[in-house]
Amino acid sequence: MILALLSGALVHILIARLLKRLSDIRDAMHNIANGTNDLSQRLPESGNDEVAQIAQAFNAFSDKLSGGDDPAA
Repeated sequence: MILALLSGALVHILIARLLKRLSDIRDAMHNIANGTNDLSQRLPESGNDEVAQIAQAFNAFSDKLSGGDDPAA
């Protein structure tokens, strides 16, 4: 019984962390889509999972849109 409660609590914590990271990505994309034009926002790229890969792609996309990777800029 105690093991089931601990397992449930651990799963809850892991899912909450994952959903928080996805919410951060959604919010950043929503802000750009709504015309805030704040391309300086960056997402944390920590981890080796798919969410970290999405964050890396978002940051690269923001850099490209803002001209951050353009040597002539």
